[in-house]
Amino acid sequence: MLDTDFIIDLMTRHEGAVALLNDIEASDEPQFVSSVTLFELYHSLARVDQPDERRQNIQAVLEDRPVLDADSDVMTTAGQLHGRLVADGNEVGPLDVIIGATGLVHGESVVTGNEADFERIFAAAEPPLAVGLTTYDK
Repeated sequence: MLDTDFIIDLMTRHEGAVALLNDIEASDEPQFVSSVTLFELYHSLARVDQPDERRQNIQAVLEDRPVLDADSDVMTTAGQLHGRLVADGNEVGPLDVIIGATGLVHGESVVTGNEADFERIFAAAEPPLAVGLTTYDK
């Protein structure tokens, strides 16, 4: 599952992200996105100088990539994860926790440049679940 951070890097043609996408596409792995990623990407339109161009970039990157919804199973998992992280003094932003929970619930690896936060999210899972984390050099 492609994290927002990764998609933004693709839209800005970040070398590491583009190279990783080429590898993913060559492997025929599915390329899901979380519904939270849609929120984060479209939220950004109000904060850029050229929202029409940004919208076109978002649509091009998201084309043919199925969306995994933040349903009740995802939100329950996310709430538990976030609660554990906060209690341990290891808080991660709630939207990243929801994206991580989406990957956990659906058994999908997360592709991100934000390795530190997602490692903490996955470490908070009880019991630990075998979900991969794919990263690239920022």
